[in-house]
Amino acid sequence: MTKHKRLFGKLSSLVLAAAMAIAMVFTATPTFAEDTTYSLTLNNTTVGHTYEVYQIFTGTVSGEGTSKTLSDVKYGTNYVPEGKNVGDEVPETELAAITNADTFASTVTVTGTAIKTVTSTATSTVIEGLAPGYYLVKETNTDVPEGETMTKNILQVVGDTTVNIKSGTTTSEKKVKDVNDSQASSGTNPTGWQDSADYDIGDDVPFQLKATVASDYDNYTKGYTLTFHD
Repeated sequence: MTKHKRLFGKLSSLVLAAAMAIAMVFTATPTFAEDTTYSLTLNNTTVGHTYEVYQIFTGTVSGEGTSKTLSDVKYGTNYVPEGKNVGDEVPETELAAITNADTFASTVTVTGTAIKTVTSTATSTVIEGLAPGYYLVKETNTDVPEGETMTKNILQVVGDTTVNIKSGTTTSEKKVKDVNDSQASSGTNPTGWQDSADYDIGDDVPFQLKATVASDYDNYTKGYTLTFHD
């Protein structure tokens, strides 16, 4: 009996030592908190713009790689329709109705203060610390540098994201008609609208001015002015 007791005692000591060693291994293993925020990089930016970021929806990232999407979608800080609250689940019917991000961006009404305001830099502008979700990124209602336009986009963030800024610009075109003097008396005009023409002093010069305004002109809450200098 004494032998067995001693043997059992030794085995118990070995098991206890092994358990302590395992405990030490687990204790010594470092743990890392999951990164739940991401960056949004806006390409093709120039100096002189200020971007406001509004949170439309939040959610949980599902999928991997390029197949990541936002699931368990809830209303965000800056978009709460009447009768809803921040954090309420967004009905599938409402999500399905948003078939065009550009259209939604031009019609959505945000409330409250932007969660981030960032001053642009040349070439690209980085917005840090965004939780997974959908965001409205738009220009502040201030003067835009001459020759440039405002931008307003809805963007999904389910990881570090890079996008090219989408904004139109105003273009103009001037054309003139030429008249062949030898045929002018007959009332014929052999040329259409073109870039140049030859006229004598005192002649009337028929010309045409065309302009295409930026597609986002209605975002200019202080008005949009188009002026021709000829």
